[in-house]
Amino acid sequence: RKDITKISKKVDLVNQFTTIKGLALNPFSTITNLLFGELANILEAASGRFYNDKDYLRATGLIMTAINPSNTGNRAKVAALMAKFQVLGDVNGANYGAKSTFDKLYIGQKLGEYKIQGSQMIAVLLNEKNNIKDLKGNLKTLWDAFIIDKNGNLVWDEANFGQSNLQDVEGKSSEDFIKLSDKLQQLVKYTHGNYNLNSATLVKKTSLGRLLMVFRNWIPYTYH
Repeated sequence: RKDITKISKKVDLVNQFTTIKGLALNPFSTITNLLFGELANILEAASGRFYNDKDYLRATGLIMTAINPSNTGNRAKVAALMAKFQVLGDVNGANYGAKSTFDKLYIGQKLGEYKIQGSQMIAVLLNEKNNIKDLKGNLKTLWDAFIIDKNGNLVWDEANFGQSNLQDVEGKSSEDFIKLSDKLQQLVKYTHGNYNLNSATLVKKTSLGRLLMVFRNWIPYTYH
């Protein structure tokens, strides 16, 4: 058992340095990842299944303002929504969720995934299929209905939209919110690959499997 653990740690170490060389220290990989991610999002918009071109164009504008450090309001809202919906996975998949001293090296990849997955999430929230009415009868988007309160928490805007099935119930996510969250997570997986540690593929639960899946997270969902 101890021998297997030692071998597993060595394989993970090889895996870690492979990803550092191929991702963290490779600017061309960062650029390529962003370009292909953008292309995947645009193709999904063209299909019109979950969002359209107009939604994605507006979502891109919103995510770019969120990346701007001076726009604290939008930045906090996007970050809170991504955390709440759990759409941004682990870029450093070699470590299988564990903290690593090398995590900061992946800043380029993380920014790229933040932009790609964040804009896709916002586009879904903007789509007319998910539109709702405020208390005045005006048609609004789900993006409008979630706000950051004075304490810095993400909440449903009950003052303008009334109560909703998407609101937290006794501090826990409601059933309808979980369904929407699952929808967003599945969309990200099928578009960009599975980086969600809470639903990792069986092959990534072993060190050898993680080594085999380096740079290949998209494969299981491409051929599903």
